[in-house]
Amino acid sequence: MFLALGLACCLWVASAPPGGGRLGPHLGVGAAVVFAGWFVLSNRLDGTSPAVPVVALLAVVLVSTPVAVFFVPAFLAGRGSFRSGLQAAVWTVAAMVPLTYAVWLPESLRRHGIDGHTLDGELVAPVGVNLADALAFCLGIFPVFGLALGVIGAAAGARRGSGVAAESR
Repeated sequence: MFLALGLACCLWVASAPPGGGRLGPHLGVGAAVVFAGWFVLSNRLDGTSPAVPVVALLAVVLVSTPVAVFFVPAFLAGRGSFRSGLQAAVWTVAAMVPLTYAVWLPESLRRHGIDGHTLDGELVAPVGVNLADALAFCLGIFPVFGLALGVIGAAAGARRGSGVAAESR
């Protein structure tokens, strides 16, 4: 129950930011939805054998999407200032955590129902093992990875924005 409350608070903060009208919250929520869609796509493709051109396209999309989801919103919002980019990165992570967790649980149940494996497909285990994985990834690994990329994106955006402002003077 505490976990559900914490995740609901993350989603509330991400979707109803104080001050309204800023670009960062909107970019963050959109990026979180893209990340959750990427997560579903990457898990649904497990065990399929598409044609070679499709495999090449999917390889590019599946590898670049997580990086782009955290970097691009912070970069775009950070073109105004580093603080705005950092704010977009925080919104992205705050919305991504509950959405990815909400997608992880049904996907792990679907995968366990197919062959008894965990979501990563490595071992036959009780379905409860997926809950520990979801907590570790959604509340630990993804936010740390996302915030690191977001800070890099915000810094790059602020640097790019200041360069454009200096050139226009």
